[in-house]
Amino acid sequence: KPAATVIKASDKAALDANQNKTVTVEGTVSEAAWSKSGKVMIIKFADTDDSGFSAVVFDRAKAAFNKALDGDAAQSLTGAKVKVTGKLGTYHDQPQIILNKPSQITLDKDKPADTK
Repeated sequence: KPAATVIKASDKAALDANQNKTVTVEGTVSEAAWSKSGKVMIIKFADTDDSGFSAVVFDRAKAAFNKALDGDAAQSLTGAKVKVTGKLGTYHDQPQIILNKPSQITLDKDKPADTK
């Protein structure tokens, strides 16, 4: 099957055009944090003031994500360049992908470390 369309997290038009389709969204995580209730981790992306895109992980998947991401998914994701793949939906009229398993998120580890 063809590879999913890759959309930048900041690309509002493409996100709007691909609603309810399975896509891959790429961007840099500006913040990944569990809600006060601990029921959901919201993964926010840089440069998404217009697009409003986010990805979310619910607490039922928390252990799997923490295991896959160095024991602390929120900390590992914050500041990382990532690709998230899933069905593009909306939450409060903002585009969102729900991540049910760690395989839906890829950290871009190909970037050379800053050696300054």
